[in-house]
Amino acid sequence: MEKTKEREDRLWHIRANAAFKSHLILYLFANAGLWGLWFITDNELFQGVPWPVWPVTTWGLFLAFQYYNEKRQQTRY
Repeated sequence: MEKTKEREDRLWHIRANAAFKSHLILYLFANAGLWGLWFITDNELFQGVPWPVWPVTTWGLFLAFQYYNEKRQQTRY
């Protein structure tokens, strides 16, 4: 029989993996929408840095930290 602590750890990893996957899908669709909005509404294309770069980069960093933290927790146990 599996111990309670081992079961809780395994369930935590499953939930963390599911949360990361849903966050990744949301990231991809939302940022595709931001880039599409920028492309449609910007009259002067390719003049300077496009504004969607900032939310994509910031959100991407948080997503990378989430991935790293989840994988690090998996290797710990």
